[in-house]
Amino acid sequence: MRSVKVKRIFLTIALLVILSWVTSFVYHFIIFIHARNTLRKIFIEGVLTEIDQIDLLHKKGIPATSLLIGLLKDDNDLVKINAMVLLAEFESHEAAPSLAKLLKSDNWRVRFFASHALGRISDKGTVDSLAKAWLEENDLRVAREIAIAVGKIGDKKAAPAFIKTYKDKDEKIKILSSLILYKLLSKEGYFNDIKEAIHNKDDKLRLMTVWTLGEIEDQRIIPLLEEALVDSNQKVREFAQKSIEKINSKVSNNNTRKSDEIEIRKQDINFLNK
Repeated sequence: MRSVKVKRIFLTIALLVILSWVTSFVYHFIIFIHARNTLRKIFIEGVLTEIDQIDLLHKKGIPATSLLIGLLKDDNDLVKINAMVLLAEFESHEAAPSLAKLLKSDNWRVRFFASHALGRISDKGTVDSLAKAWLEENDLRVAREIAIAVGKIGDKKAAPAFIKTYKDKDEKIKILSSLILYKLLSKEGYFNDIKEAIHNKDDKLRLMTVWTLGEIEDQRIIPLLEEALVDSNQKVREFAQKSIEKINSKVSNNNTRKSDEIEIRKQDINFLNK
């Protein structure tokens, strides 16, 4: 009789433990779904970043990164874009494979922000995807962001893709190729190409060049940016100064203002759309 009672006690305890685990699982699952739907609603309403919401999720014990990665599969592209902005803020390597898949999206804005996020995360495992996307991309806004991502990662594996486009008929693609090839291979010829671009007659080309130089953060290029400080175009002068400050900031403390980068991306799209 005693052994039967002991077994019943152990069985009751086991059932209570299982019930507690199931209850906890269901509770957290409901919270997770609610949080996902809340974030999705915020994103659709056009909020670009909502760090306070993410902080709240952390306090509730919800893995924000996993939540955002899940939103990358959403049918609404605006939801994907806002999720990518936050994943870029977090610099989450866990998100890199999912972001790389979005480089094949039909929406250029999705490809743009996927490239931006990959650049911020700088995961070498995505270099092959970025190199392939570079060769297939037809939108200059996205191509420039892909180039920046490759420049930030700094893996020479990407060099062959940029060598293929180095003699492209589009002068902007050629200059972007030179910028990245100089960063990866450090050859003088590419440096000379950049110097020529700094003094090109095309305002947009000069602006794109000084802007991109600041993004890939190569200290060796500062002397060229200093030449652009006396450019005839005010925008070129302003962004040459910003690029110099950004590179110096990166060298001194390896820390840049993330919100500024998002604003620059928005300005970048507006400028290249003109």
